[in-house]
Amino acid sequence: MAACDPWKYTSVTPEVFRTLRSMAQKEGFHIPNAPSGEFSIRKAGVTVQFHFTWNQTTGALKLTCLKKPQLIGCPMVKSIADQIVRQSGGRPA
Repeated sequence: MAACDPWKYTSVTPEVFRTLRSMAQKEGFHIPNAPSGEFSIRKAGVTVQFHFTWNQTTGALKLTCLKKPQLIGCPMVKSIADQIVRQSGGRPA
């Protein structure tokens, strides 16, 4: 069961997806180069786990937070995800 409801993004072209993956790598985590998969972000001893599905043809990205600490709310996780996707060139739906 997901920790948060899924979030949807648009305009995630192959270039935007490459930028997302590059930004992730610079931050020390790995997003698979695949249309779907899972990844975790660990910062300051806190781990948040995600699942994503990306439709390269339509540019739609669906991101689901699978696991997070109880003290961190879904709106906070979403705002961080929104910021990263925007910086990469995508848009929250």
